[in-house]
Amino acid sequence: MDADPEREAEVLRRLMVRLGDTGSGRGAPGSDQLQILRRHAREDAVQLRR
Repeated sequence: MDADPEREAEVLRRLMVRLGDTGSGRGAPGSDQLQILRRHAREDAVQLRR
């Protein structure tokens, strides 16, 4: 699969918005999950670039 930088950026933007929404105002319990999801998002982005 060829990497499409614009599509990749849009996917990451949507994901970050979703993560921001789910993590806001909840304190510590959600933050661990947030970090895990963000790490997966970065790893996925690296895979998309290859």
